[in-house]
Amino acid sequence: MSSEELLSLPTEWERLAFPRACGLLAEQPSALSQAMHNAGFKSLDLDFSYTAFPCSDTASGIAAMRSLGLRGLSLTIPHKERALPMIDELSDEVEAIGSANTVINTGDKLLGFNTDHYGVSEALLEAGFQSRGDTALVFGAGGAARAAVYALAQLGVKKIAICNRNAKRAEEVAQDFDISVVDYDTLSPEFVASLELFVNATPIGLSLAGDAARYPFELSSFTAASCVFDMVTRQTELLEGAKASGATTIHGARMLLFQALKQFELFTELSEAPRAHMEKALEKALL
Repeated sequence: MSSEELLSLPTEWERLAFPRACGLLAEQPSALSQAMHNAGFKSLDLDFSYTAFPCSDTASGIAAMRSLGLRGLSLTIPHKERALPMIDELSDEVEAIGSANTVINTGDKLLGFNTDHYGVSEALLEAGFQSRGDTALVFGAGGAARAAVYALAQLGVKKIAICNRNAKRAEEVAQDFDISVVDYDTLSPEFVASLELFVNATPIGLSLAGDAARYPFELSSFTAASCVFDMVTRQTELLEGAKASGATTIHGARMLLFQALKQFELFTELSEAPRAHMEKALEKALL
């Protein structure tokens, strides 16, 4: 079902909690989404709130959304793919990507959306990225990677490849999107230097990934012609190494902002999120 068709379904507000409760379902939630959404709600004097729910059990989280009348949930690791069978209606984008990062409760049904691909596209456009016809490599094979591949295809990037430590998962993504696979163990510095875009869609750089998580190439492999986009929402060794090589770098917080703006509109049914207030709150939370 198209996003427009899903959005046309009426919300039975009287069946939902009041004040309107939204939140983040994550194994290890950060405070960034709360800061943005609550600042947005406050700026418009809306009776909404946003809370982080540390939870690794997707089924329990989605069940609680139904039983407690939560209006909206943001989903992140490990829930983006696991939640799909538990949602009543999925948008066309979710069907194509294979993951959802947003669930809306109408009071009658749960609707699944994906705003991650919008966040990726807007962050790339903001940075001035334009494909020159060389390969764009997405590193990872989870829900975030799928959204990145979808976004790149929508932007008209012709050569997209996927690389992941788990080769089977990479093959699955490649088959779903008809893109190529780059073997993890043969990711050479020469190949990395030839990329027009490198997108990290893994948790490398966060404690969630573990201290042993590393890239299979030297971070000095990038060049001034490279664009490096790290979805991790903190300053990472990847961004520092890429910047030292002269590459254009994109911080994951930019994607987080843009996808959150779209989520805010889904939560509230407003046509435009208060970007200035939400961006300021994000910048403050990142300090």
